[in-house]
Amino acid sequence: MPTLSDRGDAPSIDDDAPQSFDDFDGLLAATTLLQNPRLAREHVYLCYYGPATIQDLIDELDLARATAYDDVERLERLGVVDRDESTRPHQLTADPFAFVDGREVAITPTLLHAVALTEFDDDAEYFQIGTASGDS
Repeated sequence: MPTLSDRGDAPSIDDDAPQSFDDFDGLLAATTLLQNPRLAREHVYLCYYGPATIQDLIDELDLARATAYDDVERLERLGVVDRDESTRPHQLTADPFAFVDGREVAITPTLLHAVALTEFDDDAEYFQIGTASGDS
């Protein structure tokens, strides 16, 4: 799997390591997926079954059309989904990634998969991440 050590135009590739974001954008992407199980589920689906079309997401994940288009746009802005516009319909791809901050904070593909499962598996909610302290 590719390793993304910086958000520059030329990521380095290492077949033995999961894709890794080492910066603020990686933290933003990972925490956004942790806080939104539907987005995590779409990302995980594309990691497993991509390339796929938006229609595939709609059909396989039972999403409303507008929701699917909005979510794909958001996942693209986060940098966790790529769209191949040279094909019709457009093909979407995603690679698993991990965020590790060097202070023992790790958001792994396994954790994102567990969050994605909470969309339809009540037992998986056990793994759901709580809100920050101070939230009521």
